[in-house]
Amino acid sequence: MSPVPRPDDLLARVRRAARGAIPGASDDLLEEVADHLAQRWLDARAAGASVPEADATARSELDAWRPRTTRARWRVSMLWAGWRAEATRAARGVLRRPLFAVSIAFLTAVAVGAIVAAFTVVYGLLWRPLPYPNGDRLAVVWQVQRGTEGQVSYPDYRDLTTNPIFAAATAIDSGTGSLRVHDRIERVNVLEVEPQGLSLLGARPALGRLLGPDDRGTPNVLISHRLWQTQFGGSRDILGRALWLSGRTAVVAGVLAPGSDFELPVGGTFRLEHQDLWTVLNPDRPPGPRRDVWTYEVLTLVRPGGTLDAAQKSIDAVAARLARDYPETNSNRHFRVAWLSDEVVRLYRRPVLLAGLAAAVALLTALANMLVLASVRLADRRQELTIRRALGAGAFRIRRQLLTEHAWVVAAGTAGGVVLARILVSAIGASEAAHLPRLDAIRVDRPAYLLAVALGAAISLALACLPSLEGEYTTALRAGDRAGDRARRARQVMVALELALALTLASGAALLGLSVTRLMTLDPGFAADGVLTLRVSAYAAEHAGRREVVSFFDSVLQSVRQLPGVEMVGAGSSLPLGGQQSGISVAAEGQPTSHSAVRPTAGWQVVTPDYFTALGIHFREGRPFTPDEVARDRHVTIINETLARMLFGAGSAVGRRLAIGGGDAQGDWHEVVGVVADTRHQGLATTPGPRVYDLFGQHWTRTLFVAARVRGGDPRALIAPIRRTVMRLDREAPVFQVAAMPDLVWRSAAPFRLSAAVALGLALTSVLLALAGAYATAAVSVAGRTREVGVRAALGASATDLMLLVFRDALRTASAGVLVGSLGAIAAARLLAAQLFGTQASDAALVIPVLTAALGAAAIAATVQPALRAARVDPLAAMRAE
Repeated sequence: MSPVPRPDDLLARVRRAARGAIPGASDDLLEEVADHLAQRWLDARAAGASVPEADATARSELDAWRPRTTRARWRVSMLWAGWRAEATRAARGVLRRPLFAVSIAFLTAVAVGAIVAAFTVVYGLLWRPLPYPNGDRLAVVWQVQRGTEGQVSYPDYRDLTTNPIFAAATAIDSGTGSLRVHDRIERVNVLEVEPQGLSLLGARPALGRLLGPDDRGTPNVLISHRLWQTQFGGSRDILGRALWLSGRTAVVAGVLAPGSDFELPVGGTFRLEHQDLWTVLNPDRPPGPRRDVWTYEVLTLVRPGGTLDAAQKSIDAVAARLARDYPETNSNRHFRVAWLSDEVVRLYRRPVLLAGLAAAVALLTALANMLVLASVRLADRRQELTIRRALGAGAFRIRRQLLTEHAWVVAAGTAGGVVLARILVSAIGASEAAHLPRLDAIRVDRPAYLLAVALGAAISLALACLPSLEGEYTTALRAGDRAGDRARRARQVMVALELALALTLASGAALLGLSVTRLMTLDPGFAADGVLTLRVSAYAAEHAGRREVVSFFDSVLQSVRQLPGVEMVGAGSSLPLGGQQSGISVAAEGQPTSHSAVRPTAGWQVVTPDYFTALGIHFREGRPFTPDEVARDRHVTIINETLARMLFGAGSAVGRRLAIGGGDAQGDWHEVVGVVADTRHQGLATTPGPRVYDLFGQHWTRTLFVAARVRGGDPRALIAPIRRTVMRLDREAPVFQVAAMPDLVWRSAAPFRLSAAVALGLALTSVLLALAGAYATAAVSVAGRTREVGVRAALGASATDLMLLVFRDALRTASAGVLVGSLGAIAAARLLAAQLFGTQASDAALVIPVLTAALGAAAIAATVQPALRAARVDPLAAMRAE
């Protein structure tokens, strides 16, 4: 039996063999070949081969490469052979240690999935260019009055946009209509836009033509590609077809190309999306000529080289001139210019950036846990790596071996992370609660895949290049436990940082959750429970004028009131939190009405007498409308508390007269008969503004929201009976935008709930990972200090003493983590101040200490099982193992 050679003898033998096989090779190439042959010999021995069999394996490896005589080809061949051997050995190592591999793959999948999903949302919403020509130069203009932003009147739009800073501009009006398709009626979104607006938005016809100036006042319309496919089967016979649209005829002039589904913001809360039909805006039709009624979106194109600041200065100058020329409507009216790309995502910028930050923290936390696990695995392999180094393996070869081993596992985790990211992105896009804009821009595509690959490569390198790696395998044999001590301290630092991050995020999530809770329990000014709302339209074909429309809605309300379970029913042209915005100027009789006076603007709507009772809006003063007032010539009105204080201070508003609308003091005079509580009309977090309620019948519209309050049970049970009731009165009248009032309240809080949900999910992930890291660190510490624990036990240390040894380390780590985390939590509370609703500094002062104590206790509790293991160590067995 041949003797087993020493490492030095083995290297000398294979070096001589390589020199004979590669005459004239350089010393570094000979060393590389020798190192490879020695490794093959060791692998053969590890597989159970005898010494002669291992020699034969090395010789056959050398014979296979003997014909390759050039240095470059030898080097490439040897590198490939080395990598192949490393890959095979790494695959065997993964199969031998499945728990470690699964843990690393799982953490990689969580980190990559979170980062790629967050990047997809952030990139799609904030960085992906708008799908319009010159999208980076499109801007919107808002009217600002008493701190409230809104739409613009058409005369103001014309004055503002005849400005050299703008290359083009368009006014847009939006609404909904009813489209008859075969034997059913579908609700569609209708956009009225000036002809130049189509080219401004880059509209292209897939069939037919675009609309032009000559189409103003005609029934010609464009339909979207989506509507063409879903409702008309993509038939090319659609051109010239007459459609029934909201009681009038519309003629299809063209079909828009795919991708022309424009999305535009409407004020600060709502947005236009999924337009179905397009018509040419007619500014001569009311309320177009009125400067005191603002209903139009304004979209502009800033000239090349123009800046937002320059555009703002230009419209400020125009606004000042309009205030001088039209003081009764424009004295307190300002305008703001903003980039369209920013306005589309304004409400969601903070939650989206918070999601990106959350994903980054999840990546760092998962990476810290992976480094802890890798250092644990490395500590177990110190003897193996030291022997390899003694056999001549260089630092590069050792790191290449570790990189290859980790690359298999990380690659699997990265693939799982991409799948997880696609699932998350799909769920976010389908989430009604999130209701994100620009869903077409949120997609997992090439940038996301490149990011996933880069993350996987970075994680593999980080695991293969631990800071203490070199020290662990070069000093392990001669320095005893010093390298292990350094690794243990490094792990403790990482766990402390994880605990700090977890505490910071948990505090932010708790404050956001508290904010959402207070927002959802806020009194919105109406009673939402038990109320069903739906919208009904009366078209001219069946209801020619005011009298017929009023009679139709009276019949609808009377019939709905007789349905079983209905307690009260009313109707209005707008609903709290419903998204409708209409404003009008008001002036009080007996107050200054000169051109220098400032006329406030208030939200405006028409309501039926029982509207306030049906929605649970309380009267502060006066009375509701009465049905007999509809036929009177004297107009009456009801105002809210904010407008009453604004116009009359502490005095009574009942019996006073207001001029509603009109450009002069002798406008449409209304007597105030009641004052109602403020309602949050635009959003739960938006302070109520002044509001006027006129009596439906004295003023009228063809579309009303019907609100029915039920005595008990789910109000949605009324949907089908009300539909049948309306159809019995007029089979052409559409019933749409059906919703329970609690759903409108819930939807209004969507951005806040999104922020809180993201923060909560991140906080839970971070806490669990931090506690897992604390457990792993304690377990590794006990395993690495087996000899020390055994010696202490042999010298008389009790089980309690051994447990306290572990707990002291855990206490130091937890204390450092929660101390740093407390500082981070305070900073997070200040950073989130703008996102919080109704929270005070005292809330943070209570939340942070409670979470600090809870997380610190949980971190200590996570070390109980390793501490019990230390207490059960057998001194003799520990000494023998060492």
